[in-house]
Amino acid sequence: MATAHPDDQIERAVLGSILSGSGIPENISEEMFFSPRNKIIFRALTELSKTCIPDILLLNRRLCDTGEADSAGGPGYYASLTDFVPGPDNVKHYLDKLQENYRDHKAEKAIRQAAEDLQKPSLRISDIVSALTQNLSAYGQEKIRNGFRFIRIDSVDLKIPVHLIKGFLEKDSFSCLYSDSGAGKSFLAIETAACVATGTPFYGLPVKQGPVIYLAGEGQGGLSRRFKAWSIARGVSLKDALLYMHIGNFNLIHPELMVPVVNALEKLINELGRPPALVILDTWSRTLGGDDSAPSDAAAGVAALDSLRSRFENYAVLVVHHEGHIKGRSRGWSGLRAAVDMEYRAERGSDGILRLECTKAKDSAPMEPMSFQFVEVELPLRHDSGEPVTSAVLNQVEWTPAPQPGKEPAMGKNQSLALRILNRLLAAGPVTVEDWREACYAEEMTRQRFNEVRKTLSESGKININNLIVTVCERTNERTVPYI
Repeated sequence: MATAHPDDQIERAVLGSILSGSGIPENISEEMFFSPRNKIIFRALTELSKTCIPDILLLNRRLCDTGEADSAGGPGYYASLTDFVPGPDNVKHYLDKLQENYRDHKAEKAIRQAAEDLQKPSLRISDIVSALTQNLSAYGQEKIRNGFRFIRIDSVDLKIPVHLIKGFLEKDSFSCLYSDSGAGKSFLAIETAACVATGTPFYGLPVKQGPVIYLAGEGQGGLSRRFKAWSIARGVSLKDALLYMHIGNFNLIHPELMVPVVNALEKLINELGRPPALVILDTWSRTLGGDDSAPSDAAAGVAALDSLRSRFENYAVLVVHHEGHIKGRSRGWSGLRAAVDMEYRAERGSDGILRLECTKAKDSAPMEPMSFQFVEVELPLRHDSGEPVTSAVLNQVEWTPAPQPGKEPAMGKNQSLALRILNRLLAAGPVTVEDWREACYAEEMTRQRFNEVRKTLSESGKININNLIVTVCERTNERTVPYI
């Protein structure tokens, strides 16, 4: 069975428009089709159009006569092309996109050829550069001549934003997540990747499922353990998930190392029949292959990502980065922040809570801040000593601002509500945990939230539970004493 390609939908739309009676477009040739079966169908439609108006029945008859019906996908496939007929106003868009993709293929082929030629000692570098320059120059002139034009603003279709994770990550977007080293940003990236790959809600936010590629420039050894911990903690199998990591080295700004990456990506997309929904780079500095503070290196890295995103359209990119020496901004080149659509900062407070805040939202309202607590997960592995191997996941807890040095951590609204209810009950006499729980339920607090609040208040020394009797405590310099 023929495999699909990320351009396949565009090719189907062009073929569908021909079958709908629009005729063979000018400036479109067989070589512009990447899919072998679509090449066969276009060639047959071109021949049929010389004597008649092609339709499904005539197309099927011709392909049967030439013995190419099976190679073209069979009647079921080319009959399905009528499902891809674009509206009259959009036909030109698909034709332009088909031509643009063809030019991009030629340019990429020239670059790959140059990279291969560089490995041949018999060829002079000057000749290789000259040939590449000539090919890219012709490509650029053709793209400018055929691709650049002005259109009226009212002719542009309005597009509804498509979210991978509602309010957190859009399709075809470029986002950055940064924090201090060791704060736990990779755990958030792993949660993001696993949720998108399996369609699991991201801390209650709806998710659109799709293939995910995780490019880990550091910490590859622990990556599989962290994903296994996620699977155990969430109760979601990753056995058949479209979640991939890489083997081998690559750097964004070194073309000779990116060629095998592009080839591997094309192969994977052919196998999947669609591009990835999300690509995560963890971390930016390690996958860049240069100095993330140098504008030339960082800008080249962003350009490389933009090139990949334009080639394999509609996927989102999330880069995991380090915080700079100036707190509240990512490290290195400021142009990275200007380039991203969404930026998130994660910070681990002195209370051990990881807090996530949106620091940039280009075309939407920023996401509400979130708080997370690290939870240890035991893996089905044993050390030589017999001790279990463990990893961790991040569980969401109620948002509270980070504690300031020398100050008690601030309480969230549910903690404050639970304490008010407890004090009210204590005014009438001793209170059991069950009494307190039922009173909180009456105020529409969920069971999960109550359990989180009870645990947090107890661990912070604000309440004391003894023989299922709850008391409120007052913190003093010397000791903790109950009061009512």
